[in-house]
Amino acid sequence: MTPNGFVHYAGGGEPGLRLAVKDNIDVAGMPTAGGMEPYRGRIAQRDAPCVARLKAAGYTVVGKTLMDEAAFGALGDNPWFGRCHNPHRHGYTCGGSSAGSAAAVAAGLADVALGTDTLGSVRIPASYCGVVGYLPGRGVIDGAGVMPLMPEYDRVGVLAPAVADAARVASISPRSGARVRELPATIDLAALRRAALLMVEIEAARIHAALLDDPGSKISAPLRTALRFGRDAKLDRVEKARARIAEAGRWLDELFRDCDVLVLPTTPGPAFPFDQPAPESQADFTVLASVAGLAAISVPGKTVDGLPNGVQAMGRDDALVLGVAAGLG
Repeated sequence: MTPNGFVHYAGGGEPGLRLAVKDNIDVAGMPTAGGMEPYRGRIAQRDAPCVARLKAAGYTVVGKTLMDEAAFGALGDNPWFGRCHNPHRHGYTCGGSSAGSAAAVAAGLADVALGTDTLGSVRIPASYCGVVGYLPGRGVIDGAGVMPLMPEYDRVGVLAPAVADAARVASISPRSGARVRELPATIDLAALRRAALLMVEIEAARIHAALLDDPGSKISAPLRTALRFGRDAKLDRVEKARARIAEAGRWLDELFRDCDVLVLPTTPGPAFPFDQPAPESQADFTVLASVAGLAAISVPGKTVDGLPNGVQAMGRDDALVLGVAAGLG
């Protein structure tokens, strides 16, 4: 029986060196479906560079993990490959889209896992599952061999039990030395999230145009609707979205003149039952690092009723972000 969170499970590996890999990252001889039914039988011919490097370091791939369809979602509830239950509470979401990667680490089935993050898809499930979710700065981890959603924002990230484990996978030494002060919230993160989501929908519609144009293709109704939004987006909406994203970049330029690392929640709240609608604000706190190419990491915290809920550090220096996160954890 395939364990919760996996779509393909091989097992094995020495303790400390067991690696789980999201279903949109190539592992030679294993399927890379990206959570999409049309690609279920597609077998990767070679390892993605990020996988090859970890194999060379002694890691064993124990399996491919469940993800939201096309990496477009944050629930871990896939209409074709099944549902990933939160290891802390059955019937609750793991978040997504790297749901299975977070669940595998949280359940102790893998020592580390690779995921991808476009608007929060490593950090949101890390927050809900009580593990570390590290999104390295743009260009730190080679993104070749990964099924794209929005190449400008897509990055490979690491899910791990502790900051030190995530840093080791990325070959970065944490550095400390930050001072702390409170900053006023002067940016509309919800508006930024809506702007970035539109850009993702547009690019995803381009990438999956053949499936969108085929009424018989096996893609879910919610994904087809999102792709149509992207395909049919009006120019004025696109221009407003680009302006909003550019404004966020200027805000960050000003912010980082006086500070090095921004600390904020990862998600607005903890995991929720599958039978409840997902809050629109799920990615409000993760989108900023995504559009700006910042390093970001979620470290575990807990709510009063015992469910995990993460705290996030982000900045332009990976080593410093990791150092601050180690202090938070």
